[in-house]
Order: sequence, then structure tokens, then C-alpha cells
Amino acid sequence: MRSRLVGCLAAAAVLVAGCTGGEPSSSSATPAPPPPRQHVEPPTLEPIKVDPSPLWDSDSIPLKIGYHQRFATRPEIRGDTVILFGTGDDLRTSALAVVDAPIGKPLWSYREGERLRSGKGEAFVSTGAIKTVDLPGGRWGVLVVFGFPTKPYGLVEARGQALLAQDGQVLWTSPIDGSLTAMAANDKTVFTWRGSNADRATVAIDIATGKRIWDNIGSIPYAVASGTVVSLRPTPETAGGNLDDQAGAITGVDSATGTQRWDLGARYPKARPIATAGHLVLVHTDYAKYEARRVIVLDARTGTEIADLGEAPSDACGGDGRTIVACAVRDRSAPAYQYDLRSVRADEGRVHISARTVTAGRIDGIWAGRIFLTDFPMGKHPHGTTIVDREGNQLSQKLLMLGTAAVSDTYVAVQQPSGVGPIAIHRIVR
Repeated sequence: MRSRLVGCLAAAAVLVAGCTGGEPSSSSATPAPPPPRQHVEPPTLEPIKVDPSPLWDSDSIPLKIGYHQRFATRPEIRGDTVILFGTGDDLRTSALAVVDAPIGKPLWSYREGERLRSGKGEAFVSTGAIKTVDLPGGRWGVLVVFGFPTKPYGLVEARGQALLAQDGQVLWTSPIDGSLTAMAANDKTVFTWRGSNADRATVAIDIATGKRIWDNIGSIPYAVASGTVVSLRPTPETAGGNLDDQAGAITGVDSATGTQRWDLGARYPKARPIATAGHLVLVHTDYAKYEARRVIVLDARTGTEIADLGEAPSDACGGDGRTIVACAVRDRSAPAYQYDLRSVRADEGRVHISARTVTAGRIDGIWAGRIFLTDFPMGKHPHGTTIVDREGNQLSQKLLMLGTAAVSDTYVAVQQPSGVGPIAIHRIVR
């Protein structure tokens, strides 16, 4: 999920700020107001039909992967494989399972403290989220945290990052002290957060070798966008809390060198990144969980503001990582529970308001231009998911499903919007 700067002088100011690692010029950061609503356009994307009956759910596999607040990780779908990470069947420790999507059979799995295959005594540790990454030759791997059991209690303390192949074998381990969470990656580097209030840092690791490349002290990596690691430097008030609650100064760090390109802390000291698409970054300027606050779009390369989407809660916004970011914004001129879809495409760089309003105010995901909206039950109005395009045209009948957790060409993973409970896999019908 490409942009256009307004005026030569503004562009020059931004380039200077980017080169010096300072804050982009505020003179270039006054986005134009959204355009008026367009006339209704017919759908340009093919409708999607999802089989309402799940193929299986996570309670039906031996590990019974559920959810635990410490390990809030959405499932991922790679081809005919689903990667699940959450609370195991003992409801206390966590487990990782890679599952054959058509039949729900685990291909391999690890429980908390289990020794990694082909390793040197390292054990699986679930101190943070797992993440899949692309590898050469169309392959992929899973980043996990490893540790070594301690005596006499048998506990496992985090000791570093490990990359597992598609079959669960260890490709490499990279020793790092502290609590770790793999947060972002591109095709060359994984960016891990070393979580400690006294020694917080982004650690860059070479995907091919596991070699540590650089550290950026004080930041938490959120995403990689156009060669920039979009990072967060939390405020003292939020630094020790749950990752979902943290807010602070957003910075742009060069993914190759670890040097800072820009910093928005002086202008927005309590901001938080929400989503990315290409070089676009969607940002809450004054983050408060579940509350409607101003949302802007940045150019990750320079930190320049290029669009203002209005006010929306963070769960009303999303991006597909490649082409588009969007928010469902309350239309105050319309009846209750009516929302505009306000979106920016990376190849346009301007705000587009949907021709139709929508009735669901939560964006669970965006996939191939299709926006997955979830609403909540109100009287006789049932809970469900609707798929629309950026104009608000429906691309599916209302699906009486829980929130959308992951989407691929063939499958949809759904779960309660709170993340509690089992994950169900549905097939997309052609």
C-alpha cells in the first residue's frame, strides 16, 4: 500500500528535514480538506462469496489454539497453510501451530518450552508475537523467540530470535538479551523489539544469516514502508504497558543503516501508527484506544503529512500493506450508524470519500482492494461482516461471522472482534 507533495518550497523543506533527521516542516503539513462526495460508481471489483460453514476451527486441533492477552497475534495464511499462535489447551502457556488449511491437520507445532528441531538445545518461548517472513525461492519462515530451560524450575527465559523453516526446522538463531517481539520485516531484514523500559531498542537482523546489523535505542518498530522503519518512541506514561496501549513520538529510521530520517515527536507527542500501504502510513495523532481521534496519512520516506482523514477510532482504520489505507468516519450529516469510507491509494496520494455510506464502523482488514467491515448487534440488527469496495458498494451478502482475522485468495480466518475464543477457517467459493 505513492504520494504527491504540494509546492516546490514545501518539498524542499521536507527533504532538508529528512536529511537531517529532524521534524518535517509544518508549512508542508496542512492537508487539503476532503473532496465532496462523488457520484455513485458501480462496483469495479468482483463479488466474493464465503462459505458460511467453516472447514474447521482451532478448538478441533489437538493444541486448541485460542487467545491470551499477552500473545495477541492474528493468524496468518500462506497458500494452503494457516499459522496459529495463542494460548494452548492448558489455558496458561502458549503454543504455535502450522496447520493444513483444507483439513485442519497440524503439520507441525511447538508448545511453550519444547525443544526446537535441529537446534542446539534451544526451546520455544512465547514472550511475544510470532511473525512469518518471505525467504528466497518463494519459501517462507516463522520468526520465534528461543531460550534455554533453567534449573530447578524448568522455566524458559528469552535469549534471542530464531528463524524456523516451513517444516519447523531451525535455520538460524540470533542471541539477544531481553524480552523480544518480532514486529516488522522486509525481504532482507527483520526488525525486533527488545522490550525493556531501561534498554528498549529496535534490533535489525539479517534474514539470510541471523547476523545482528544495528540497534536503534529507545524505539519500537511498527512496520517497514519504502525503506523506512516506522517506529514508536513511547511516552513515559505508556512505556511499561501493553503494546496495544502505547503511544508517543513516531519516527522514521533508515532500514539499512538504523539512522533516523525524521521525528514527529514535537508536533504529535502522543501518536501511534495504525497501518501502512506502500509508502503511506496511517497515524492517530493523539492516540486513545477505541476513541475517535484525528487520523492523518504520512509519507514514510520524509514524514510529511499528505492527507487528513478526519476523526476515527483505531479499529475503524486499516491498510493492506501495499496499495491502500482507509478509515470508516462517522457521517454526522446522516442518520446514526452511517459512515464514510475515506481512503488514500499509494498511487494517488489524495483523500477519496466513498460515494455510499456504510453501516459498519469497524475495518477488520483490507485485501486486494476489498474492505472487510464488521458491525455489532443492535436490536434486530445482527452482528456480521460485509465486504465492500472503496465506494461503499457491497461485494458480498452480509456474512453472519465474527470479525475477520486474516484473508487470502482461498480462505478467510474469523474470530470474535475482541480476539477471544477459537479461530474458524472458511473457504472462499469461486
